[in-house]
Amino acid sequence: MFEKLRKILNKADADYVDIRYENKKDTFITFKGKELTRIGSNSTDGYVLRVLKNEGFSSVAFTKESDAENAIKSAIENAKLLAKNTEKPIKLAKADAIKDTFFPELIEDPRKISINEKLELTKKLNSIPLKHEKVINTNIGYGEVIRERFFLNSEGSEIREDLITTRLGGLITSKEGNLLQNVRVSAGGSDGFQNVRNQEANFEKQTSIVVDLLKAKPVKAGVQTDEGVDFVTLRFCSQYRCIEVPQSDDISCKHAESIKSVVHSVSPLVREADGTSESFEREHSKYTNHCLSTFERQLRSCTRLSS
Repeated sequence: MFEKLRKILNKADADYVDIRYENKKDTFITFKGKELTRIGSNSTDGYVLRVLKNEGFSSVAFTKESDAENAIKSAIENAKLLAKNTEKPIKLAKADAIKDTFFPELIEDPRKISINEKLELTKKLNSIPLKHEKVINTNIGYGEVIRERFFLNSEGSEIREDLITTRLGGLITSKEGNLLQNVRVSAGGSDGFQNVRNQEANFEKQTSIVVDLLKAKPVKAGVQTDEGVDFVTLRFCSQYRCIEVPQSDDISCKHAESIKSVVHSVSPLVREADGTSESFEREHSKYTNHCLSTFERQLRSCTRLSS
């Protein structure tokens, strides 16, 4: 691959040029309830070319090797136009040439696991929450992304990087009367397929949570008081827990230990919410972090008063 990239690079008449190529393969399996709705894989690839010409810097993306010459021409023309129409010329810092290769250290390579075995594992874990009568639906899936990346520049750098990630999880929905509750479950990582194995306890735990949430006490609206101390009720989106937190700066330090225990119990939830790709989880993570920050401020306040 480097030889192909080098041929493209040598055609560019510029002060600096680099080119990146990536081949990406996705594998996906999705269950909605008991029904298998998606299974398969697809591949995509493409190039990104960057050039520095006359202190103007430009980049162009293209997908076919045959489009390389047009991409080079377009990138150089754009760089020249940028150079003429910018007040601050672009200058690159000096850097040593790097030649290196990175392959992930996989405990269990997902590329060696058959699609049938991945399907059976997903099906097995998906069936765990569906055994409970209160669980009315699931949206559980397996996902795998394999990336092969190549980088080459006019200063002599040649870098190859492979990235392989796996994930298995999704949404569990419970219902009682008109009340619906949802909880996410997830597993995965970038060091091998073993990260999605042996997740039965994880799925059982999250199923228990989504069922128990049907009995959770609703959040009380408005402001409550306790011996003159103002409280605000915060609802944790990630686990729908109701927690009352002192809001006043002159709170009694008798609340310090309860706040401290809350901070410790919330920290794992913040870590669990972080790192997910779903927009739903991202919003919950932001809210959870906000609540945790509030608790920590109140705890510091108590510490100052006690000293």
